[in-house]
Amino acid sequence: MAARTPTEPRPASADLENPLYYLENMDTVVGWVLGYHSDLLTAEERAQLTAFTGLPTPARALLTRMIMRTGELFRPDKLHYPEIAGDQTDLAHALARAGWLVPTPALTLAELFRLFTLPELRLAFADTFANLGLPRTLPKSRMLEHLQAVYPDPRPVNGWFDQSAPTVVRLNHMPLFDRVRLMFFGNLRQSWSDFVLVELGHQRYETVPFTPDSRAFQTREEVDMYLAMHDCRQRLDEGESPHEVWAHLPPPSDNAWLTSRRDRLLLELGRVAERAGDRALALQAFAASGHREATLKHLRLMERMKRFDEAWSVARSWQDQPLSDAETQGLARILKRLGAKLGEPVPQPPPSPPIN
Repeated sequence: MAARTPTEPRPASADLENPLYYLENMDTVVGWVLGYHSDLLTAEERAQLTAFTGLPTPARALLTRMIMRTGELFRPDKLHYPEIAGDQTDLAHALARAGWLVPTPALTLAELFRLFTLPELRLAFADTFANLGLPRTLPKSRMLEHLQAVYPDPRPVNGWFDQSAPTVVRLNHMPLFDRVRLMFFGNLRQSWSDFVLVELGHQRYETVPFTPDSRAFQTREEVDMYLAMHDCRQRLDEGESPHEVWAHLPPPSDNAWLTSRRDRLLLELGRVAERAGDRALALQAFAASGHREATLKHLRLMERMKRFDEAWSVARSWQDQPLSDAETQGLARILKRLGAKLGEPVPQPPPSPPIN
C-alpha cells in the first residue's frame, strides 16, 4: 500500500479548552499514520489501529490516557479522570475483554511494590516478615530489599495476596503505539506531551512542506532498525552487559541518518565495554563505528593494550581522510607517541586548506 500525498491541512494540536484534547491529539496521530505511513504497517497493525478509531469515545479516551502515561501496568480502581464518562473500572474491564489490556499479568515483586501502597504491602507480607523475624514497620525500600531473595519469580496479583486484592491490567499493544509515535514524530525523544507544549507556545517548529519523500522512514525495515537501536540503548542505560547488547545490534543500513545513529550507539557500547573491562568488544565497537570520536578511542585503546604496530597502521591510513581540527590534533599526538615507540619517522600532517 503506497503512502498518500497529503491534501488536507497538516496535523495540528488540539485546543486545550477541549477536556478530551489528548484524545483529539491521539486521533490526529493515528489518522495521520494510517493515511501517510500505512505502507510501513502490517495488515494486522492497520486493522488494530482502525479498531482503535472505532472504539466508543469513553473507552478510547481511557485507553489513550493509559498509553500516554509512564509504564504499562495499571490498577483500574486508581483510574479517575473526571472528563471521561462512565465508570472507569468497568471501562478498563471492557477494554481487557476486547483485547486491549491483559487482565491478569504476571507481576515482579518490584512491579507489585510500585502499584500498591505501604499498608497494603505490609498486610500482604505480614506472615513472611514474621517468619523472617523482621519488623512490619520497615519502609518500602527495605521491605523490597529483604523480599527479593524470597520471591524471585513473577506471579499474578492474586498470587501475591491471600485476601481479595484490586485487579491489575497491562497495556497489550504498547509497541504498536510506540511505532506510531515514532513514525509521526520521526524520533522517540518527543512524547505525546509535545502537542501540549506546542499549543502552549513553549515549543515552535519551522513550517515545511510535507511530501512522501520527506518522511523520516521510507521502508518498514528502517522503522524496525530505529526501534532495535532504541532498545539496545535502553538496555545499555539499564546496565545490561554490553556483550549481550552487541548480539542484538541491527546490521548497517544504507540510510545515512540511521547510520549516524548506529555509529553513536556503537561508540557508547564501546565506552561501556571498555569501562567493564571487555577490551576486545570495545575494539570491535570502536572499529565498526563511523563516529568522529570512535577512531581516536580505538587508537588510544590499542596503545594501552600495547598493540603499537596495529595502531600505527590504522593511524597512518586514517591520516589520509578528511579530518576535523580536533581529529587532526588528536591523531598528530598519537602518531608522535607511536613513532617514538616504533622508531618510525612521524609523518607530516597534511597542509591546512587556505581560508578565503
